Amino acid sequence: MNKKNYYRFLFFILFATGLVSATTPFLDCIGNMLIQTRLEFHTKKDLLTLKKELLKFKKSRGIFPADHRFTIWYKKYIKNSLYYNFPLDRWGEALIYETFDNKDSFSVKSKGIDKTLDTKDDIVIFSKKKIRKKIQNNGL
Repeated sequence: MNKKNYYRFLFFILFATGLVSATTPFLDCIGNMLIQTRLEFHTKKDLLTLKKELLKFKKSRGIFPADHRFTIWYKKYIKNSLYYNFPLDRWGEALIYETFDNKDSFSVKSKGIDKTLDTKDDIVIFSKKKIRKKIQNNGL
């Protein structure tokens, strides 16, 4: 290898390592965004499964489980859950279950990516569309 090629090679190595080190934070950011999107997708999927099971329960019993009995109901009826002992979202935060209209409807909330309740990234499912509208209009 002559001197000219050696310097070209050295410049290429320095340039390539500088480029990699400059893009590493960017790649980490993209990786974190992909992970968070995946967690959000699976939390939504988990909540829809939960809704389906709650609707089955209501069909057999006539009402949804009481708020204070949700964890007990969850352990009994959700057998294939990632967190089978306690209802958690994919970020490890407890799900918030509430019943309305004398246990005739419900909502289940996940605190979302920021793990803070009542922010725009919360994931919420309702048993009925009219309950969603009613809650949004009342600002609850």
